[in-house]
Amino acid sequence: MGIGPRVHERGLRDEVPHDNDPVVISVVTAGRKVHGVLVDQGSSTDVMFWSTFNKLRLSPDLLRPYTEYLYGFADNQVEVRGYLELKTTFTDGEASRTESIRYLVVNANSAYNILLGRPTLNRLNAVASTRHMKMKLPDLSGKVIVIKSDQEEARKFYENSLKTKKSVFMVFERPPSVDTSMTKATPAGTTLDEATPVRATPEVDTHLEEGPDDTAPVEEAVPVQDDSRDQSAANAVEREIGGKTFKLGRFLSQEEQEGVAEVISRHLDAFAWSASDMSGIDPDFLCHHLSMDATVRPVRQRRRKFNEERQLLVREETQKLLSAGHIRKIQYPEWLANAVLVKKANGKWRMCVDFTDLNKACP
Repeated sequence: MGIGPRVHERGLRDEVPHDNDPVVISVVTAGRKVHGVLVDQGSSTDVMFWSTFNKLRLSPDLLRPYTEYLYGFADNQVEVRGYLELKTTFTDGEASRTESIRYLVVNANSAYNILLGRPTLNRLNAVASTRHMKMKLPDLSGKVIVIKSDQEEARKFYENSLKTKKSVFMVFERPPSVDTSMTKATPAGTTLDEATPVRATPEVDTHLEEGPDDTAPVEEAVPVQDDSRDQSAANAVEREIGGKTFKLGRFLSQEEQEGVAEVISRHLDAFAWSASDMSGIDPDFLCHHLSMDATVRPVRQRRRKFNEERQLLVREETQKLLSAGHIRKIQYPEWLANAVLVKKANGKWRMCVDFTDLNKACP
C-alpha cells in the first residue's frame, strides 16, 4: 500500500498546490471528534496536550506515572503529566479502524490537539504523504482507508504555530516498566460524523470548541462502538460465591476455578460492595497530609452545570459518601472543586473530583 507515481496526478486533483502544508486530520477518541491532529513522522511518541485532555473532560485519575523526559528542539524539558491509553478511531466515512493508543499527556502550548508519531503509524501500517495531503491505512478486512487532510485547516494551524511560536517536540524515551502493550485493533461502527463534534480552532490557547460560557451544560460524549467488551464477557463465566457474583476466566480448568473460588470465599471480607463497606483507617495508624505551597492562593472553580440526569447521579453518589462518613459538609470553603463524571467500560458513570488546581499547589 502506498502512493506511487501512477496515482500521483490523480491524488493531487483535489489539492491546492503547496510547499509545506502539514497533514492534519480528525479522529474519534474518548467518544468525541477531535480536530487538529498532526501526523508527525518525526515524533517517536504520541502526544496529547494538557489543554486537550481537559477539554475532553478526562479524569486525571486515568493518568499513569511517566518517569522519562520530553525535550523540545531547543533542549528545553517539557512537563509530562503522565500517560494513558485511549481507543482511537480512524475513518474516512466508509471504513474505520480502532486502535488503543498510548498518549503522553504534556503540559505545553501547541497549535495542535494531538501529535500522532511513529508508534501509531507503524502499528496502523499507515502511509502519510504531505504531497498528497492524505494518510492511508488498512482496515481489518484489508480495505484501504484514505483519510484526507483538511488543507485549509492545516494551513491555519501551521500559520498559528508560527505566529505564536508554539513548541515543536522530539522525544527521547525508554518504555516505562509497566505493561503498555496495546490491544488488537477492533472494527468500529461509529463514524466521525456520528461522534460529538469538538472542533479545534486555530486561535491562541483555544484547542477544542466549548460553549460561550464555562457554566454551560456539558454534552454527553458519544461512545465509540467496540467489540472488545463483548469479547471480554465471552471469556468469563459467572459464579456465585458467598452470595456474591464473581467472574472467573472461562479458560481456567475446573480444578483451577475451584481453587480461585476457595481463596475468594476465605477472604470475602476483603471486598467492598458499597461505600459503607469501607469503614476507613484509624488516623492514629495512618493519616494522609497534603504538603501545600503556602504562597499559593486558594482556587474556587466556577460552577459546572450538569443536565438533570447527571445532577441526580451526582446527588446519589454524594449521598453515599456522606452516609459512609467519607466526606462531610463544610461552610465557606477556601478551595472549591467541581465533580466530574467519567464513563466506565460497563457503560455506567464514575464520579470524580477535579483536583487540578489543588495538585498544582502540592509540589
